[in-house]
Amino acid sequence: MKKLLIIFSLIALSNSCFADFVDVATIEINGNLVRKLTRNNSSPYLISFSAFKPSDTLTIKVWTDYGGEYNSYITYQNKVTDRKDPIHRFGEIILTEKMIENPHLFSVTFIHERNDSTTKSTWEIFESTDDPRIEKAYSQINQFIESLKSDSSNLNDFLMDSIGCNISSPKLDKNGLRQTGDTILVSRNDIRKLLILTSEERKYLSQFNSKDYVQLYNLSTRMYGQIYVDNENLNWVSLLIANFSDSKILFHFVFENNQYKLKSITI
Repeated sequence: MKKLLIIFSLIALSNSCFADFVDVATIEINGNLVRKLTRNNSSPYLISFSAFKPSDTLTIKVWTDYGGEYNSYITYQNKVTDRKDPIHRFGEIILTEKMIENPHLFSVTFIHERNDSTTKSTWEIFESTDDPRIEKAYSQINQFIESLKSDSSNLNDFLMDSIGCNISSPKLDKNGLRQTGDTILVSRNDIRKLLILTSEERKYLSQFNSKDYVQLYNLSTRMYGQIYVDNENLNWVSLLIANFSDSKILFHFVFENNQYKLKSITI
């Protein structure tokens, strides 16, 4: 139970309005999971609708650890015209051609009644984009993880010719931490020699799903993951894998030749 509280506290750390609470949104189209998000972002997440078509059904299911979803409503805003449309929290949104082509902001507003006063707080959950690279980023992160934990997969498919790396030794110190050194360019063929996963990391990555931000805060290990995206141009994406003992690996990818390629590894 103590571990669960620590993880939930971390998820909610960036919740500026109600930092003591946990908010989760599950995004589905035609009943299929698109993304599961937590309110730990400073700006709306990005989701591409380019793979969907008009008349597809979008649903946004919100959960909180304090019951705030029971007194809330969903809003979607056309970022071109600024038109806002609210719907019931159980409502469905039928995608239109304009919704697919134009960016829309999807939010949930919680209505709080305390001491005979009513206040509102809004979580801007995600913004749609017509750039399919955002979904490519998540898909390729999953593929990269599969190759990373497999001895037979071709990890080189995701690597640049040389990778900036500050791992000075693949051996762990007495605290289980990798040894750092100066950042040098490492041949793609030598990455596996330096990046040796611990048993804890392998256990965490066995259930890794980049599209499920809740799963990234895994309850069966001390580890967690965070994904950072270049929201403006989608030219890069980074993946942090860490635990609560200051052990961490940061993978930084850049978009090159229609694919996200690993540019650097920092520990």
